[in-house]
Formats: sequence, C-alpha cells, structure tokens
Amino acid sequence: MNIYVIPFEQPKDMSVEAFCKLIEKHDINIGKRIAESTYLIGGTKENLIEFCREVDGPGQSFPVDEFSEWIHDYQVV
Repeated sequence: MNIYVIPFEQPKDMSVEAFCKLIEKHDINIGKRIAESTYLIGGTKENLIEFCREVDGPGQSFPVDEFSEWIHDYQVV
C-alpha cells in the first residue's frame, strides 16, 4: 500500500469542524500547517481521492486521472 503526503488548502467556506470530520471519515492523516490554511495531509491514493472528491462537492466532476498523476511525486512509502 502506497502512502502519499500532499499539500492541501482548506476551502474558505468549510468550517474547521467539517474539515476535521472529513479527515477522520476518509482516514487521512493531517500533518504540519505550511501556510495560513494549507496543510500537509497523507493517506493512500484511494483515500485522498475520496477525500478531495467530497471536498469538491456533488456538482463537480473530480479529475481522478490528473490527480493520480499529480500525487505520484508525493509518494513517501
């Protein structure tokens, strides 16, 4: 199982509570805060895809192929 650590900017319209619930729901590890609302988050590719897909919301078509290519450079294990 490969683990990836990526930068993630918390959406301005998402409360900290909602953000934390999604982190927990998708088994994402939250790491260091690297900017005001940007964190390093980690997890499997599948968990990160589902997390980001849910953050994008139901009306969006999440670009899974592009995301999978992008996170390739962020693989740590």
